[in-house]
Amino acid sequence: MSSLQLDEEMLESQRDRILFSPDPELEPLTPGLSKHKHPRRVFGYIPLMILYIISIVMTATATLDVIYYLVCFSEGVETAHCLTSEVVGEKVASYMSYSSILCGTVRVFVGTIMSRWSDRIGRKPVLILCFSVSVVAKSLEYFMVFGKAEPVYYMWLLLPSIIAELGGSVSYMSAASVSYVSDLVEDSVNRTKLVAMLEGSFFAALAFSPTLGSIVLRNVGLQNLYFVSLCLSVLVVILVAAFMKESLHEKLQTSNKAVQKQQTGTLNTLKPLLFHNVKDPLARRNARIFLVCSLLGTEFAMSFLPIVLLYPKRLFQWSAVEMGYLITSMSSTRTLMFVVAFPFLYTQIRKLVTVHQAQIDRADVILLRLNMILTFAGYFLMGRSTTAPHFVASAILDASSSIGGPALKGGFLKHVPQGQFGTFMGAYQLLTNMFLVVTPSLFLQIYHWAYERRPSLPFELVSLLFLGLLAISFLLKPVR
Repeated sequence: MSSLQLDEEMLESQRDRILFSPDPELEPLTPGLSKHKHPRRVFGYIPLMILYIISIVMTATATLDVIYYLVCFSEGVETAHCLTSEVVGEKVASYMSYSSILCGTVRVFVGTIMSRWSDRIGRKPVLILCFSVSVVAKSLEYFMVFGKAEPVYYMWLLLPSIIAELGGSVSYMSAASVSYVSDLVEDSVNRTKLVAMLEGSFFAALAFSPTLGSIVLRNVGLQNLYFVSLCLSVLVVILVAAFMKESLHEKLQTSNKAVQKQQTGTLNTLKPLLFHNVKDPLARRNARIFLVCSLLGTEFAMSFLPIVLLYPKRLFQWSAVEMGYLITSMSSTRTLMFVVAFPFLYTQIRKLVTVHQAQIDRADVILLRLNMILTFAGYFLMGRSTTAPHFVASAILDASSSIGGPALKGGFLKHVPQGQFGTFMGAYQLLTNMFLVVTPSLFLQIYHWAYERRPSLPFELVSLLFLGLLAISFLLKPVR
């Protein structure tokens, strides 16, 4: 074994000791930031994130039932024919299209603004604002659905949805979580593992929340389900204000204020995504390709979720319970991929190829291509499903693509300057949300148009997208 290999192993061992040591007095990799550089704080952040997601998602499938109920009431359709009525189906699809456009438009600007604020005033104050607005939105929704003797017109439900987005809602949590972890961990390998843990916890909450919501719904009814969700939202605000620790040092907050004064306007806001700070042209191109694959790949899957839920609901006549089980199955799979499969596979691949701390390497590329292959297969088979078990199995296959998900973000995050992760993730979220304003509405319209002609068309189009991203990945030239 060469002396260089020994030095690399000693350095990695020292970094692991700093990252996971129980001694809070150990100095971090960046001198002078010991007050904030405690990676163990990530493990205190995770329960707060999980509780917030539960408070939001536990009513997700029931909300679709509420929309169907309100539409049926407004159109005078009997409950027995609600799910099979074409008129009701069109109205629901129309509502979801409006919701996607309006909420997406708000999301475009709010997520970016909050991410930039978090670089200037810290992560904690912005998260408190996010969670507080969620409480306001949930209170209004509860009053509109249950506070009146007669149901409101279904389009009024757009109002609390828009208010929720004004606080960032769940869509902001991804950027906030990545920024929080990146503040605390500079080492790219360990950061990627912790991002995987965070995303695994995110999907674990998504997996558990619908099941919890179904249990509450069956035992105490719809109104109490919404009340429990509201109470949990209030609890999250209290816990974050009382116990969450700030991750971004005051010196970095001050320097970020000066930097952001020079980055006004939408185009300047997006400049960090061009990676002009990366001097090596090859490394810059690799980072941009990873960014494109992440934007059009991983984040795009969220915009297609309404189709994944509507398709089996109409085809197999599923209720909120069955849909809750589907979300639970997919989210459980993603959790296993993030928490168990990814760390194991990532460790094994690192033994076979050279790993680079500051640039995209072959391990990152292998995991990216695996992600694209599994996603392509999952969506293609979902569109070909004719039975419920076949559809669920295909959805689980798609969810298993998460085994390569952390490597996507971990790859381009290697090139982001320390302390500016909020600004970068804000720009990333801005571009994502601009894209997602159009995409969900577009695919819902395609789904509505093609349902009687070719129901699998939306799934086929998405499959082609991921096949194209797989082809683009062969333009990558990783560090060897």
